[in-house]
Amino acid sequence: MKISVVIPVFNEADRIAASVNSVIAQPSELLEVIIVNDGSDGEATNILEELAQQHDLIRLIHQENAGITQALINGCNVARGEYIARQDIGDISEPTRFARQITAMDSNPTAVLCSSGSRFLSAESEELFTVNDNSKTANQGLHPNTLEELRGPSHHGVSFFRKDAYEKVGGYRAQFKVAQDMDLWLRLAQIGEHITTSSLEYQAVLRPTAISTVKRHQQEAVRKWIFKCHQARLQDQDDQDILEQFAQWLSSNPVPTIKHKQAEADYAYFVGSLLHQRKDAAAKAYFQRAVRLSPANVKAWLKLLRAYFFKTA
Repeated sequence: MKISVVIPVFNEADRIAASVNSVIAQPSELLEVIIVNDGSDGEATNILEELAQQHDLIRLIHQENAGITQALINGCNVARGEYIARQDIGDISEPTRFARQITAMDSNPTAVLCSSGSRFLSAESEELFTVNDNSKTANQGLHPNTLEELRGPSHHGVSFFRKDAYEKVGGYRAQFKVAQDMDLWLRLAQIGEHITTSSLEYQAVLRPTAISTVKRHQQEAVRKWIFKCHQARLQDQDDQDILEQFAQWLSSNPVPTIKHKQAEADYAYFVGSLLHQRKDAAAKAYFQRAVRLSPANVKAWLKLLRAYFFKTA
């Protein structure tokens, strides 16, 4: 078997079918689809079970809600493919994605991680921006000298790596409830190259409820610890001491999750700003939502005024 696609799922019933079908549409003789149901509600669970009954490719694993990191660990542990590919619920893989990633990896035996470009959409399917690096830039991003230089693949869901390399570096680590992707990518990059297909093969939907929105502050804090681990390994030091320090820090410095209302406001401001740069009239509605949810946000008010009276932000 060539590819094991690992998909963690927590609710989002309305997005499950499209995401899973975009994976199943890839060459079926090459893959298995491992879906880890992370304690989803009844509606999402029923959809997953129906899909598993319809498609022999799907291996459905149920677990109590433990978060995405544990779901990824459990899914990757049972993967039988030469390669492990990621996919997030709500996102879409283009039909050519896996074929191009296989070709790239098979042609580069020193590569352990492959990614592709991603197209980012709003929850209403408005195109916002794209991220698409070449292999040289992508590889440099995982060999940073400073935290500011640290840059991974265009999206967690588009990553594609050798299973033997994943096992060699220790896989996803349970200590990191967020930013677990960056921790894995950095360790993979220490034993091989990160390459890209230099093509847009993934559609990622940005949502106000996404981890990158509601746990943004946590991700920023955890990235600093991940970079410390990276620096220790570069000096041929075991990073276990840093992991222990991180656990102690986390227990005494809980980083609050952004409240739902504020996350909605931040999301509306962000999407509105991107659309306004493109002179899209839909930006006004997003700025209106942002000031309605967060009336004290001066930036949002200024953007709203500019959206009405000026053509550029």
